[in-house]
Amino acid sequence: MRTGPPRAFWQMCFWGWAALGSFEFLLPLFGQALRADATTIGLLFSVFSISALGLRAGLGPLLDRVARRPILIGGLVMYVAALTTFALARTVELVVVARLLQGVGSTAVWLTAAVLLAEWNEGGQATGFGRYQMISVWGAGLATAWTGLATALFDAATRAEITRYIRLPSWYPAPWSQLALLHLIFAGNALCALVALLMAMRVHELPRRAPTQRLRLHVPAVLVPLIAVAAISGIADGLLAPVQIILLDARFGKGLLGIGVVYAVPGIIYACVPGAAGRWADRHGYRRAAAMGLLLPVICYLWLPWTSSIVGWAALLCVEALGLSLATPALFALVAQAAPVERGNGYGLFTFAGGIGAALAQGAGGWLYDHAGRPVPFLIAGGCMALGALACRYVRSTK
Repeated sequence: MRTGPPRAFWQMCFWGWAALGSFEFLLPLFGQALRADATTIGLLFSVFSISALGLRAGLGPLLDRVARRPILIGGLVMYVAALTTFALARTVELVVVARLLQGVGSTAVWLTAAVLLAEWNEGGQATGFGRYQMISVWGAGLATAWTGLATALFDAATRAEITRYIRLPSWYPAPWSQLALLHLIFAGNALCALVALLMAMRVHELPRRAPTQRLRLHVPAVLVPLIAVAAISGIADGLLAPVQIILLDARFGKGLLGIGVVYAVPGIIYACVPGAAGRWADRHGYRRAAAMGLLLPVICYLWLPWTSSIVGWAALLCVEALGLSLATPALFALVAQAAPVERGNGYGLFTFAGGIGAALAQGAGGWLYDHAGRPVPFLIAGGCMALGALACRYVRSTK
């Protein structure tokens, strides 16, 4: 009889996401501390995307034919190596190597985790993926708290801001250079990755029968609608990734603190709701949950550019969070259902399509914002999500 994921798996997920935390926010600061120009900093993001996307489609079929646990452990070893390199790096060349390792390790860990989770949760796929989504937010929250603590203790600019309101005690440490502070933060992230690696060594996969077909990348017809949904929703995410925070800051001018407060509210939803949303999807149907979840962000994206209140902005982001908390577990459950034997291939294609959609749309989002008008990327993103919800109608499902 199949059982749910072991506790060590959830612990691995928590500490693995704690190793990431606010990494994408810190990376540009790290590049600046190493005196890299904007083009080089952009390259640091591209190296990760290229290495991660390039591996997803190819790794999926391999996961259906070999043991998954060694790939999971190998990916976490790369995580530890990448974050340790970040903690020691003093040249841009070393950072590029670390980003390459991080991209490969990230794909190996989280693609393998999705396949294992699908096999442990045959009776409640969406519930399992909803819990996974919550635990990833909890882990990232721990890393964000660690970054905030280190910054409050050792960052000169933050120290100056604190002294405007309170008098610091005599034992308060002297400020560090920005590079030294970032090295400390990355060292803490590397420690979290090491704990995740130790937890992964306690995870054992279920026995299974490998597919009889030869190893090859192929696209089963039953997966085509799901791949289309992933690509369309990825385009919506890519369009808004570069411009959402820019518009928020331009509209209200609240700076980093204001941005953090606005996004903290939907963050609570991401940390609490996906588990219950997954249980609802298991009871009422995956297609219905996915379509409803994809439609809710449409409301957010169509109204957001004209929202004149920061409270209204936070409320609309909560609507988006509710929708994605419902849609994401349901979509991953649909992939597990559509590919009961070759789940590695299924999840590889599904995540590859979403990543390609986002990568292609990121540059377009910024260009549309600057040249076609601020609302345009939001309107197109809303249309994409509505189209994705419509495409769910063509997804084959037994629930």
